[in-house]
Formats: sequence, structure tokens, C-alpha cells
Amino acid sequence: MKVQSQRSQHANRKLAAQLLASKLAGLMEDANATSQSARHLQHHSAERGNAVRSFEGTGFIER
Repeated sequence: MKVQSQRSQHANRKLAAQLLASKLAGLMEDANATSQSARHLQHHSAERGNAVRSFEGTGFIER
């Protein structure tokens, strides 16, 4: 990252570090939001597995 808005090299370096930190924070926030939404979708698509027995009807007759 290159910043040349100030006359002082130290001030430019400090400003560049702040800009870089804010960009990295934004990227991390986006990554966290994406992973959280993926986990949320996995939660609602849980499978029941393979049943050993299955019953049907009002009398619960085994198939």
C-alpha cells in the first residue's frame, strides 16, 4: 500500500497501516459473515439418517 498524502514519512506509514488494518478488518468481517450463513444453512438441512424400522398409517403398522 502506498500513501503520500502527508509530508512526513512517519505520518504516511502510520496512515498506510491504519488503512491496511481497516481493509483487513472488513475482509475478516465478510469472511465471518459468509461462514456464519453457511453454518446456518447446514443447521436447517440436517438429515434424519437411516431408520431401522419405519411405521405407517394410524395403527402404526410396520413396513
